[in-house]
Amino acid sequence: MVVKAEDRGPVWLLTGLLNEGNDGNKDYLDMLARLKPRHWRQGNWPFWYPVSITTAGQEGRKTWGDFRGSPKAFGQLLETMLRLRERGMTLQLLPAHNGPFYGDHRIESHEIEEWRDYIYTAVKYCRIMGTPVDYWEVWNEPRAGPYEAKPGEFTWEEYLAAWDAAYDAIRQANPAAKIVGPSYSRGEDPNRGKRLEPFLDHCQEKGQKLDILSFHFPSVKDRPQGM
Repeated sequence: MVVKAEDRGPVWLLTGLLNEGNDGNKDYLDMLARLKPRHWRQGNWPFWYPVSITTAGQEGRKTWGDFRGSPKAFGQLLETMLRLRERGMTLQLLPAHNGPFYGDHRIESHEIEEWRDYIYTAVKYCRIMGTPVDYWEVWNEPRAGPYEAKPGEFTWEEYLAAWDAAYDAIRQANPAAKIVGPSYSRGEDPNRGKRLEPFLDHCQEKGQKLDILSFHFPSVKDRPQGM
């Protein structure tokens, strides 16, 4: 939610509801309509798996969130989204929070082609169907940097390969798409080292245009003194 936006300049005025934070209930959606956010960062978007609206929860099938498990909640979401779009709200989607890679912390080399196809299909579908996605955010808080990875996390090389594959897929599916990244949990990691500079160096080397540079502030207790 915007806090003291008048003090932060025009870029900050684009900030709106930056967390999906939903539980599928009508009170939440009514709150959204009252708040009239200018921007919505959303990771729970079920358009490319509509069958999950009716089959979520069946034995042996992974569910994708409350909106996917309830046709009524999904309808309320769409109605709210349309109202907000009429008021000028933009939508930022996190494709890695949907589909077969939901909940993963890495894309390994043998998954790259499947990952590329998944991103391409999602973006192409939205372009053809007119789904109102204004910004594509490749990954949320990737656990990666130019240092040794923890077990189960991206290595630096794996992350760059996954980023490149997603970037290329988005540009091929929709050349006019706006891409957001790297969405690190913090700009720099005081316990490990620099993150943003190596990532931006990589983008420059590859000739990649990053439309929105995104990183997240750490919690108050973790912030460096004076931040």
